[in-house]
Amino acid sequence: MDALALMQWSRLPARAALLAYAGSLGWFGTGWEAIGFQPQVAVALLLAGFVPLIFHVAGLALLLGAERAPMRPLLASLGIRTAATFMADLLVLVAAFCLLALRPVATLYPLAGSCTFLILPLGSTAVAVTLALYATTDATRFWPKLVTAAAFWLAAWRVVMAH
Repeated sequence: MDALALMQWSRLPARAALLAYAGSLGWFGTGWEAIGFQPQVAVALLLAGFVPLIFHVAGLALLLGAERAPMRPLLASLGIRTAATFMADLLVLVAAFCLLALRPVATLYPLAGSCTFLILPLGSTAVAVTLALYATTDATRFWPKLVTAAAFWLAAWRVVMAH
């Protein structure tokens, strides 16, 4: 149900920006030398580019919640609790993040080695934390999102530079 809500034909133009952003991360991962960046700068910028991707994917939970709102009475009558729908959203959005981030992560492989693929579980964790923040606090609060972004970037930087 979540995947169907995200892939409706009427909503695909709105998702085009997310796909274009993920594609631009992949392009930057291959075109940084032509621009003239040093490898460490390119890695830092590419890792920083994952942060908006994490927030945008986690923000899709708000769309899923709005899509599911008319069905809440039916879901409750079937015994499906809010925690179950939260877990379904979490699984779908983590999978979406992994699919969107796979190409940019693969472009980091020549620069940082096989440890680069640890960015996928780190990003998935950041998506999960951001979803939990959206569920428990006001989605417009700045500091929790900043701490999540900084923690992801520092952990990813440490993993990538440890090779």
